[in-house]
Amino acid sequence: MEKGLAPTTQLVDMGYTSAEELVRSRSERGITLVGPVRAAQHWQAKEGQGYDLSAFTLDWVAQTTTCPQGKRSGPWKHEHDRAGHPQIQALFHETDCGPCAVRAHCTRSAKAPRQVTFHPQAVQEMLQAARVQQQTAEFKQVIAARAGIEGTMSQGVRAFELRQSRNVGLTKTHLQHIWIALAMNVVRLVAWWRGEGRAQTRVSPFAALALSTT
Repeated sequence: MEKGLAPTTQLVDMGYTSAEELVRSRSERGITLVGPVRAAQHWQAKEGQGYDLSAFTLDWVAQTTTCPQGKRSGPWKHEHDRAGHPQIQALFHETDCGPCAVRAHCTRSAKAPRQVTFHPQAVQEMLQAARVQQQTAEFKQVIAARAGIEGTMSQGVRAFELRQSRNVGLTKTHLQHIWIALAMNVVRLVAWWRGEGRAQTRVSPFAALALSTT
């Protein structure tokens, strides 16, 4: 970035796509991060039934939340999560949630009213847009380009001990990385000369288990 060579768009994996980082990268560094974001973790979203956060209307001006049945929450409560990130909590009224006919689709609590927790506006809207975008065919076509670098990193780690530095100091470690890159290019060039086919994408044991149970 100091040399003015930073990209405008950067393809990353899920380790770099927290809601806060998506906003920070664009606002502070001018780089749009493109990568899969974590799916909603509420049971409604996971099970594909009931009312998750996307079913609620957030009024950023009045700072109130409206549920799918048209009931409004109390005033928002601004707080921080365990990692210190700001978040907002909206608690609905017991008089509205108690007799609600669709309560089972909203909360599993026997008595407590529904509450929803979300990020500040810029972060929440960025996260929602990213979740919608990653379902499109265009996104899948763009992010497919990461397969090349993922394969390169895997080869470097598995065959060339990329994560282990044989020397002390950044300068020597950087030199080691250069030699590893050169060695990988030679190995790939020889494989191309021999007409060796490319290896198939590996499936982790957990992913294979998930596929076998679907």
